[in-house]
Amino acid sequence: MNAQTPQLIAVDADALERLHDRLDSLERMLSTSTVTPQPEWMSVSAAANHLECSESTIRRKIALGEFQAKGNGKSKRVRIS
Repeated sequence: MNAQTPQLIAVDADALERLHDRLDSLERMLSTSTVTPQPEWMSVSAAANHLECSESTIRRKIALGEFQAKGNGKSKRVRIS
């Protein structure tokens, strides 16, 4: 088998610098960010806000079995994940 020989490619220096700057920016954003997990169970209104839909849509999806729910009335909780 032949050993692979390195290949050289030409890259625009300004484009490479912009890419490097963008990567640095992304690295800074990632290093300072935090991830907050969703609550396992949430209220119907919180689920509606999270999914950007109406509460009636959430209730309909519960009735169709698309979402799990527990409790009743104002204390009903839904699992959307």
